[in-house]
Amino acid sequence: MAGQPMGTPAPQHGYGQAPGGMPGAQPGMGAPPPGAPPGFQPGAGMTEQKGFIAGLLDFSFNNLIATRVIKVLYGLFLGAVCLGGLIIPIAALLSGEILAFMLAIVVAPVAVLFYVILGRMYFEFVVVVFKGVEHLEVIRQNTEK
Repeated sequence: MAGQPMGTPAPQHGYGQAPGGMPGAQPGMGAPPPGAPPGFQPGAGMTEQKGFIAGLLDFSFNNLIATRVIKVLYGLFLGAVCLGGLIIPIAALLSGEILAFMLAIVVAPVAVLFYVILGRMYFEFVVVVFKGVEHLEVIRQNTEK
């Protein structure tokens, strides 16, 4: 290595091991990276994520839980739409109307696809709004420095 006398072995650092540190320690943990400005705090400016229950009880609404709950809500939505897509042809069959059953076999999958697309667009819109709020909070914190 450059800067070392000839014949001196280069230090051996494993992946994820800081020079002179313990295995598994990340380089720069607890210390500013080389060339960082004075007063640099690793992880400063990042919002601290609270647990789900703590987020529910946050009356200042600084921690948004919508981006964590949206996955469950989307799963419930998909399950309900698919269940409805199965129930409609079965109900038409049980009614005894063969024409209604045949129409339901054709229309139900198209309706399910239509509602899944609309629902996905709605849930993506909600996620974009909440992610935008989170990104604006980071920008606000960075400009206050």
